[in-house]
Amino acid sequence: MPPDPDVTRQRRQALTELIRQGAAGTQAELVAGLRSRGFTATQSAISRDLKHLGVAKVGGCYVLPATFLTPPAQGANGAFEASDLARWVKSAHAAGPYLLVVRTAVGAASQVAATLDGLGWGEIVGTVAGDDTIFLATESKNAQAKVARRLFESEPRTGG
Repeated sequence: MPPDPDVTRQRRQALTELIRQGAAGTQAELVAGLRSRGFTATQSAISRDLKHLGVAKVGGCYVLPATFLTPPAQGANGAFEASDLARWVKSAHAAGPYLLVVRTAVGAASQVAATLDGLGWGEIVGTVAGDDTIFLATESKNAQAKVARRLFESEPRTGG
């Protein structure tokens, strides 16, 4: 029997409240928290709900996307500050001489790519973003290396 959409919506709302309260660090604790609120859910249902809600686990705690994806600060010229990128970028790997595959915190790729596009770094020809991955095209192998270095300048990583 397929799940009732209203029950699923209510369960996800309760799950969101539990996460906002910081009431659980494991899926088993989330299942127990939901049970105390009158919901019966399996660990696999919770896992699907977490994926649907875009929840990430940061520092051993579940966090909602709006909690860990805050817009980068804007500079005097209205552009995002490059130093904020290092908070969200997890890794960058060359894929040939002109393509850089950039991994970000879950849900941050689009925002990071838009920031990169707005920064106007001459070495970047273009970006294509998914959920946590960016394909970044550069004009040369040297440009690729320069962009990779610049991505990791400044602040520590967030949203692992």
